[in-house]
Amino acid sequence: QLVAGQAGGQVGPLIDDIAQKRVVEYINEAEASGCKILLDGRSWATEQAKGFYVGPTVILHSNAQDRAMREEIFGPVLSVYCADSWEEAIAIENGNPYGNTACIYTEKGANAEWFIQRLHADLIGVNACCDASSEDPFVLSAGVRLFSSINAVEFFSQRSRVTYRKAMFSSKITPLHTEPTRAAGVFDDSPVDSLA
Repeated sequence: QLVAGQAGGQVGPLIDDIAQKRVVEYINEAEASGCKILLDGRSWATEQAKGFYVGPTVILHSNAQDRAMREEIFGPVLSVYCADSWEEAIAIENGNPYGNTACIYTEKGANAEWFIQRLHADLIGVNACCDASSEDPFVLSAGVRLFSSINAVEFFSQRSRVTYRKAMFSSKITPLHTEPTRAAGVFDDSPVDSLA
């Protein structure tokens, strides 16, 4: 059983009362529009003496256009929608401006491959969630890409290749960094007429 708290295995609080009220508002709005609340964590907002808690909540939607399906809630809320076809599922995911991550759970590799070829998300998990790292790309909104870490350097840089002839230098040249897949220069003993 999940409990509120900040120890291992517990569900932590939201950042402040504004965030707590916003998450509860999403749940209230979903329920008012006819969604089924399969697991309701709203009581945590009033049961906890300290902290801004909302318990885990699962909402079953009948409309893919519900606000809780289209927007990022930033709380322990899972929106579930049963698509009528694979194509509809792809259209929903690819139409979401916050579709950075997509996951598919299947026993058949061909099913996974079908989805992978059609999803626009930059982080795709097969039978696993996607833990983003600082080097992973991500999408700000459909078609507009942002980058983090080394990807930003690559995006805003112009790569070039420089070939050195060792005889031109009196001391040994040291690469700027030693990342195995990149080097500052390519060292070549053959004569060259000019530097590229």
